[in-house]
Amino acid sequence: ICSFYYREGSVWMLMVRNIGSQAIFSFINVVAPKEGTQFQAELAKYTQSLVIGQPDFHTLRHILDRIGSVLLSRLCFLGPVDWLIIIPHRILNILPLHACGDTDRRGTRHFLDECAKSITYSSSLLELQYGRWWPARAETIGNRYLAVVDAAAKDLMWLRAERAYFEVLRGDGFPVDLVQNFHELPADLHRYARISWSSHASSCCNSWGESFLAFDGHRINALSIAQNWELRGTPDLTLAACNTALDLSISDGMDEYCGLDLAFRIAGARFVAGSLWPVRDDLAAYANMAIWQFEQRYGISMPEAMVLLQQDLRSGAWLTNMPTERQIRTASNLSPNSKEVMWGIVKSLRRLPANEFKSERDWATFRCFGG
Repeated sequence: ICSFYYREGSVWMLMVRNIGSQAIFSFINVVAPKEGTQFQAELAKYTQSLVIGQPDFHTLRHILDRIGSVLLSRLCFLGPVDWLIIIPHRILNILPLHACGDTDRRGTRHFLDECAKSITYSSSLLELQYGRWWPARAETIGNRYLAVVDAAAKDLMWLRAERAYFEVLRGDGFPVDLVQNFHELPADLHRYARISWSSHASSCCNSWGESFLAFDGHRINALSIAQNWELRGTPDLTLAACNTALDLSISDGMDEYCGLDLAFRIAGARFVAGSLWPVRDDLAAYANMAIWQFEQRYGISMPEAMVLLQQDLRSGAWLTNMPTERQIRTASNLSPNSKEVMWGIVKSLRRLPANEFKSERDWATFRCFGG
């Protein structure tokens, strides 16, 4: 566990590592007070860019490298980590800390997921105190997939491909419920072990009022989700078009985290995958489908699947891992129409070069909350 604390430009990290039955604690100065003024200026510059919807990725790289140079050296020294939990403090919640990097003497960049098999975020004690943790999944709960695709979000062009993908799954017998309008939302969500939510959404780290889902002309507030929704199936949940918001009128000293992902965790979700800033349509569609495919193919958790996705996007392996036309055409579990739909989606992605998504602008936006 790496818990980051921020105050007046300085960043400290409490690292807790479990070895057998023992917990080893280390308190590390990540950004020294003498560097605080410059770090504070960089963080303020990036914050302003995020608020206006135009993230300054050059400044973000400086911030992540400054933190990464300390964090990676510590983790590499300790050896491989099965599960890394990141707990940001205050304004640090807006940063993709999983994308911290460092460059070695040969000029090769290294990233946090080279030291950790899976990476998740947590909000410290709030979700532990208020979360409605249901008993482990039972057969009576069900194992259905709820796919929410906002038919009213005409500007999200990739939703057409995603809708087609879920229709393929449903047509071929997979237990998926496809919802495209607000009045179709199930009142009882306990049957679902997986939820994919594809609509506009805003997650504000310091204001419950600015964290919400926008679906079919309706606004579903995060506080309402946290207080009233009961996700008894402890589902893994994907927010496919979530953006980070920040209320600058609220004091920087506010400690409580108010994100949309936390609201779903309090309601009972096991893991929540979302994005920190908008991404291009084809990448959003691919990421939402690939995470679930990785889980099914390799029998791994959502955080592990997220790490694989980000590594594949950086290395270009995402393109070689996609099914070929022959594999789709000869698949015995797909109908002829389903094969046409699937090949259409894959073919449009195969036109892109392998290094299309190697920038932090593309892969670093995705993060997994829970743990």
